[in-house]
Amino acid sequence: MCPLLRYPDAGRIAVGVPNWLGDACMATPALRAIRENYPRAHVTLVAREYVASLFEGANWYDEIVVYEKTFGSVREKAAALSRERRDLGILLSNSFRTALLFRLARVRRRVGFSRDFRGPLLTDRLHAMRAGFRRLRFPTLDSYLAILYHLGIKVRSRALELALTEEGRAGAEAFYREHGVKEGDLLVGLAPGAAFGAAKCWPPESFAAAADLFAERFGARAIVFCGPYEEETASRIVAAAKKPLLTTAGRNFGLGVFKALVARLGLLVTNDSGPRHFGAAFGVPTVTVFGPTQQELTYTHYDREIALQKDVECGPCQLRICPLDHRCMTGISPEEVFEAGRRLLGSARVPKA
Repeated sequence: MCPLLRYPDAGRIAVGVPNWLGDACMATPALRAIRENYPRAHVTLVAREYVASLFEGANWYDEIVVYEKTFGSVREKAAALSRERRDLGILLSNSFRTALLFRLARVRRRVGFSRDFRGPLLTDRLHAMRAGFRRLRFPTLDSYLAILYHLGIKVRSRALELALTEEGRAGAEAFYREHGVKEGDLLVGLAPGAAFGAAKCWPPESFAAAADLFAERFGARAIVFCGPYEEETASRIVAAAKKPLLTTAGRNFGLGVFKALVARLGLLVTNDSGPRHFGAAFGVPTVTVFGPTQQELTYTHYDREIALQKDVECGPCQLRICPLDHRCMTGISPEEVFEAGRRLLGSARVPKA
């Protein structure tokens, strides 16, 4: 156990994980460090249902408590947690509900950032740096680690990490086998969605054109990943492509299978969204197309990623929907994405004439 720990005797620890998939991926270095510094503690992850399965297969925790957005669910889970009182609560999530849940559960020490009116619910309050009245923003991953530094938790690595389950592997293998994918085939994943909003999305026709370039020059096969409510986007990409594409549209795949599908890729082309961090977690070379968002806020220290972003006078605006002509995204060409992918794949693969 690390000798610098602020609370070295914490035997039961609860961790409130972030509510967005990408943010939850960026929390994995913190979760790994908590387990490494408290190897004998009982660690409980407290998460929303759609995030919980992201961590399946990992060995950083002993149990997951799933809660919903309603106050009734918060109160119910707090009562369950309070039956075996936790010594330490680490709030990686910035939500008010998670802090309330930990307070109602009578977690002895509740540590997190004091924001969104939740300061009174915490015992150890961290405050963001400010310039006058303006709160300064810094990388999400670093904000999680700042909480750990306050607790004296040593962080060995900032690398993102996810684990696979046997069920997930089997589902992915069955999908690829169904589509005739053979060992050694170059698979290029296309992740065209973004839960944040349409402004983050590269045009479907651009994804299709990039897929055709990889197929023509590398003999690659492309797979379009389709999340909830993204069926129309996926169908537009498939229709616009000259070469046949694989797609997960219409498949009720859970995160376990999705993780295994990504882990098999040779290259991932994605918007600035959750799948981007899956690529980093599995060591998949990744081309990320940025539009209205600041790259620095989601920096992950992953050296096999190339981020493409146009310097436009109206950005990065951080808006969910573009009120203009979406020039930050339409200005990035399929050829630029292909060239970035070619650089990541390296000289080991000789392009076809």
